[in-house]
Amino acid sequence: MAIDILELAASAPPEIRQKFQQREYPAGACIITPSQIPACCLYIIRSGVVEVQKESGGGNAIVVNTFSTGEVFGEVEIFSPEYKPYEVFAKTACSILVMDKETVFHWMQEVFDFDLYLCEMLTRRMYVTSDSMSRIALLPIRERVLGCIWSYYSRGQLSRLTKEELVSQVRAPLRSVNRVVRSCIQQGIIDYRKKCFVVKDAETLERFSSNYTL
Repeated sequence: MAIDILELAASAPPEIRQKFQQREYPAGACIITPSQIPACCLYIIRSGVVEVQKESGGGNAIVVNTFSTGEVFGEVEIFSPEYKPYEVFAKTACSILVMDKETVFHWMQEVFDFDLYLCEMLTRRMYVTSDSMSRIALLPIRERVLGCIWSYYSRGQLSRLTKEELVSQVRAPLRSVNRVVRSCIQQGIIDYRKKCFVVKDAETLERFSSNYTL
């Protein structure tokens, strides 16, 4: 049975619980930036939704993950501080518990269920990421291209999707991507004007969304 991190936090030993910081973020607020020092904190979402964004090769920000009530983020920087953190924004108003690395390690020493929660969470995320990447790699190029376009379109970020970024996301040669784009334009699914993609048939495009997850 999955461990509830909010219940775990509520029952943490008093000397650990008193080190938790309660923070409130309005929608759109930046929670973590790549230049943040120190960035080694664990964040437990009590309410709300956050988006994790990564800057693409073209300089555009793309959403790579979304977390909501009862989930955590920031664990990568705690256990692998050599990795540069991604930007995290509050998609909605958020109430978040924040604790530094020392508090996390103290909690791990005192409460085995917290260790178990972290192991389960990290294993689950690693599996989901690996499974998603393998499924996308096995898709035909056409499905990868349309799935990628849909993922940007459905999040209201289509204006950020450049041809170069599309090639990078679907991991296919530019020539192959151009061939698919031309075919889809001829079929009236999308258009490509002034270096910007335009969706013309959202219903058809959405059919390619189930197997494609960034």
